[in-house]
Amino acid sequence: MKLNNFIETKEHRRFVEFCEACRKYRYIGICHGVTGVGKTMSAKTMASWYDVEPLLDSLRDERKIEAEIQKNQLRTIYYNAPSFGTSRIRKDIYNIGLRLQLLEEKIMIQAGNDSFQLKTRLKEMVDLVIVDEVDRLKLPGIEVLRELFDDTDIGIVMIGMPRMQRKLSRYPQLYSRIGFSHEYKMLGKDELHFILENRLKEISNYKGMGQFESYEAMRELIRVTRGNFRILDRMLAQIERIMKINQLSSINKEVIDTAKSILVIGK
Repeated sequence: MKLNNFIETKEHRRFVEFCEACRKYRYIGICHGVTGVGKTMSAKTMASWYDVEPLLDSLRDERKIEAEIQKNQLRTIYYNAPSFGTSRIRKDIYNIGLRLQLLEEKIMIQAGNDSFQLKTRLKEMVDLVIVDEVDRLKLPGIEVLRELFDDTDIGIVMIGMPRMQRKLSRYPQLYSRIGFSHEYKMLGKDELHFILENRLKEISNYKGMGQFESYEAMRELIRVTRGNFRILDRMLAQIERIMKINQLSSINKEVIDTAKSILVIGK
């Protein structure tokens, strides 16, 4: 889904509250949910990572930074856990923290404020680290995160699949430090209706719910997506493509069935 059209759901707001609690109380929190429900999108949106990350990669450029990024968003790191080479996790996170500082410095200088001082300790740079795909990590990687938490006293949010909580419980030294647990749930039926109405307005020929040729078409779309953000995104992309190719002005069950037949949708 396009970031600039991100719709804040109830589950996203709950996730933000959960992250802010980990930031405030300096706890380790774990967020778990089935694949495709929107955990990664919520994490990146919460940290403004879609805006921040490209700027971190272009700090050497002299062009003016026009992105409106709030202070607390420059205090949050989003990090995707590596599937190998876990010894570099600590170094990676420190490096991102330093680049966030340099980005903040550049923004302040361009705003006419030159009273910036570079920090050297991670907890002076940031106060929340979100680590995605924690399921990838084995014991050495998990130990790196535990040591990072002990040494820096900053909030850490770990994101993974439902089985992640059971996996982490095998490591009592880390598990005893977990302060919060949050389950990221599927979209409810009412929210799914609301999001579909907004997303379908982005499709070229779509002008409202009345354009569905039958109520059955909407029911089928809801049934197929099952409250899953990822499936919803892919279905809508295919529906838009099919409508453009066939120059259709309405969405019916045949369009949805065609889009569904193209996708690989798991259980």
